[in-house]
Amino acid sequence: MAIRRGSSVVVAALVIGAIAALTEMVPVFPIQGALGVSPRLVLQSIASGLLGRQAYSGGAATVLLGIALHLLISFLFALAYVVVGDRWAALRRHPWVAGIGYGTVVFAVMRYIVVPLSAVAYRQSTDWGMFATSLAVHIVGFGIPIALLDRWWAGANARRQAELAPSSTAVV
Repeated sequence: MAIRRGSSVVVAALVIGAIAALTEMVPVFPIQGALGVSPRLVLQSIASGLLGRQAYSGGAATVLLGIALHLLISFLFALAYVVVGDRWAALRRHPWVAGIGYGTVVFAVMRYIVVPLSAVAYRQSTDWGMFATSLAVHIVGFGIPIALLDRWWAGANARRQAELAPSSTAVV
């Protein structure tokens, strides 16, 4: 498959990142709800990465900031995957395995780098059940969707390019 360039990469990452942001939250909200945490509090907790404890008293504005930050982070991780996928064909040949690996990498980066360096106003759980649940959500709700969507998008892009290419059999 041809390597995508410029705006095509950004558009792919924006769409794939937005879908992955949504598919990740589909299990997060019910899991957190079972623990007594509302979707509003989940999104304010994301905003707390930037604002600290003030995020919880910010009302709708910090909920929207949490959504924006979640989308931004998802876009950046999708962009990284799309760029690497354009250069490493094995990711597209084996999207399920790549998605499991990528979800694991994203989980580790978020848990051990991004969250500790942020201003989050909560302590990460040390419970092994929550650790495993969070890892599973990152794999199933984030990594696999990104890998499958990237494979589909790249294939659709390649088909579009083939349709636009001049034919070698011209009718005279």
